[in-house]
Amino acid sequence: LAIRIKRSDFEAWCAPCVEVIKDTVTRALNKLKMSNGDLDKFTAIEIVGGATRTPFVQATIKECFGGRELSTSLNADEAVARGCALMAAIKGTTLRRVKEYTIKEKVQKGASRGISKKLLTQYRETEEALQEKDDAHRAASDARNMLEAKILAMPDGLSKLDAEDWLNDHYEDGVAEVYEEKHRELFGGAKRRRLQ
Repeated sequence: LAIRIKRSDFEAWCAPCVEVIKDTVTRALNKLKMSNGDLDKFTAIEIVGGATRTPFVQATIKECFGGRELSTSLNADEAVARGCALMAAIKGTTLRRVKEYTIKEKVQKGASRGISKKLLTQYRETEEALQEKDDAHRAASDARNMLEAKILAMPDGLSKLDAEDWLNDHYEDGVAEVYEEKHRELFGGAKRRRLQ
């Protein structure tokens, strides 16, 4: 479904959300025991989540923080997803390596409090492991898609049907080398270079 709407109409429909946003920011500041006078203690105000791309949401949050510029240096969607994955690992029972921790902001004068070096190292290791899994999944998807495109481009016949059956049977193997080996078997040539 594709439809064009005016920004003014969209903002009118979303007007009830403005008070919800203001209330949420106020409650967060109250939980931190901070008031509008303490806002200069923030070195940056990072906004995350897909809705923060909406201009009226940004304007509302900016207003809540006394007109301070907002930071959008993180990937808005990815930051939330990674934070959720980390919390799931902490709260879950499957991964035993991740331990509960808290993060406190750095004090403006440079005196650091909060997350210990050990926990930061554990977080980085978890982040690197997640990145490795992402990279492996991406490589497998690229190799599978390349093989699938070549199989679909084959002339109709028994070998094409066999190749399609093999692909269907091995669709979720998840290892790039499996698809690359089948590509060499079917089409010959050197090892396919993975997309980065």
